[in-house]
Amino acid sequence: MAGTYLHGIFENGPWRRRWLNQLRQRRNLPPLEERIPHHGRQRDALLDRLADAFETHIDLDPLLSEEAP
Repeated sequence: MAGTYLHGIFENGPWRRRWLNQLRQRRNLPPLEERIPHHGRQRDALLDRLADAFETHIDLDPLLSEEAP
């Protein structure tokens, strides 16, 4: 079991994969590919797509108006 108080440490893809591969090696599991896209950039791109879809399909004016419903 491992834990950390260092916010964002597991967002570093190559470091995270090396760390996971060390754990996997102890269990005689095959290593994971270490060349992966940056997790933070992938997450941000997905959130941008979600926001775009939300703005396209939801009328935001009532939500953003200063008048109370």
